[in-house]
Amino acid sequence: MIRICAGSRQATETAENWLARYQGHRPTFACILSFTETGLRPHISAAGNTIADRRRTAASDGEFLLSNEPSIPQLPPLAAGISPAVISRAVLRSLSIPVQLLSTGLPVALSVPYTRLPQVQARSVETGCAMSLAQADALFAAGQVWGAQLATANGYLILAECVVGGTTTAQAVLTALGYSVDGSMSSSHRVGNHRQKQALIAAGLAAWQEQ
Repeated sequence: MIRICAGSRQATETAENWLARYQGHRPTFACILSFTETGLRPHISAAGNTIADRRRTAASDGEFLLSNEPSIPQLPPLAAGISPAVISRAVLRSLSIPVQLLSTGLPVALSVPYTRLPQVQARSVETGCAMSLAQADALFAAGQVWGAQLATANGYLILAECVVGGTTTAQAVLTALGYSVDGSMSSSHRVGNHRQKQALIAAGLAAWQEQ
C-alpha cells in the first residue's frame, strides 16, 4: 500500500500548478560561476584531475556553454566521467534556450560575455569563515536584483551553478543550520567522499565557534 502524506500531496499540487502556468513558456538559463578554496583541497572534488584544473573548471564550463562550433574550448580532464556542462550545452542548444552567465569571482578570467556580481573568492570551509557577513549580504542583494531582472512575466528562470567544492559548501551551510545531512549529499566522485566532507565541516564549525 502506498501512503501519501499531506506534505507530499501539497508538493504535488504545487508542481502541477507550476507546470500548468508555465507550460509552453520560454525559460532563461542563468548559471552562476563561483569559486571557493574548498575545491582546492586534495581529492575533495572530481571536477578536474589536479588543483590547477579545478581552478579553471567553472570558467571553462561557462565558456563551453556559450561557445560556437567549431571553436569549442577544451574542458578540464575528468577521471570520473564527462563534465555535466556537455549535457547542459546539448539541451540548451537543442531547445534554443538563452544563457546568461553571472560570476561572483573566479581565479581564471572569462573570455565570454558575463554579468559581474560582487567578486568574492571564498576561503575553505574548515577556516570557519569562508566569507564575511558583508560579502554574503552583498551577494544576496545582487541575487535579488538580477533575479528580478532576468525573470519575466511570461517566462521562467532556470537557475544553475558551477563551483568546485559546491556540494561540500552546501553541506556545511545545512549542517550549520542544524540539519542532519551527513552522508546524504551528492558528489562529483563516483563514490561519495562523505568522510572527507564531514571532517572539513567539523573543523570549520569548531573554528567558527572559537571566533
